[in-house]
Amino acid sequence: MPLTYSSVFKAQDVEDLAAPINLLAAALNAAGVTVSDSVRVTVWRECLQHHALHISTLRVNQHAIDPYKLITWYGYILAYTIATSGFADASTTTRKVVEATLGTLNYCLENEVPAGGLGSNTISYMADLVINEIEGKPTCGIGKNGLFLAFHTASTMKRKSRSSFSSGWANS
Repeated sequence: MPLTYSSVFKAQDVEDLAAPINLLAAALNAAGVTVSDSVRVTVWRECLQHHALHISTLRVNQHAIDPYKLITWYGYILAYTIATSGFADASTTTRKVVEATLGTLNYCLENEVPAGGLGSNTISYMADLVINEIEGKPTCGIGKNGLFLAFHTASTMKRKSRSSFSSGWANS
């Protein structure tokens, strides 16, 4: 079966890709994070380039948009851009972006069936790992792909557990 979302984007693909970012935009707005249009465009472009590279390099046969990928990558790239560009109050703003990103990811996870997300201690720990990565301390860090995979795995496990509960663990 051919890829539904290839590494070459059509207009409808970009609209579908933008939908999860709107959730993050609301969280960033609530956190008081504002960035210029040029920064948003640059981050969006890098996010789409990363998505296309991910699809082509890993030969992902993606048939639906994974909000965890886009929210993670956009949020991480934005946080990194702010941290490394001499942004006014970069440290505080970077943390706000990371926390808004994690909050948005956890919101998505919480609203999957079965309901529930990650606890505040885990989210705080993840925020520290992301900040460490951005600050050049990868030994105690997690980057955009690792963060995506953490939420993707949590989501996958929720779906698997729901399936197991529904079948009464008959196939486990």
